[in-house]
Amino acid sequence: MRLQFRSALAVTAATLVFSGTAWVLQAQQGAIQQEGSIAPEAGQARGRGRNSGPALPTPRLADGTVNLGRVPGEKGRHGSPTAP
Repeated sequence: MRLQFRSALAVTAATLVFSGTAWVLQAQQGAIQQEGSIAPEAGQARGRGRNSGPALPTPRLADGTVNLGRVPGEKGRHGSPTAP
């Protein structure tokens, strides 16, 4: 009796997960077809901050290892000279 209940519960859960996944994928496909593409156009970047161009190169020490500390002229996080 317990085995039948567990089997029925597992089948029901799997069916719900599968149908939910299919529903989400179908909704995403509809949104893609309406927009035409997923990627935003140039100048319409989404997310936090502003688009400030390419990242600066990784600072390195004289022996070529990566400098994990501050580089000369850097003030710290958020412009605070006391931030670690």
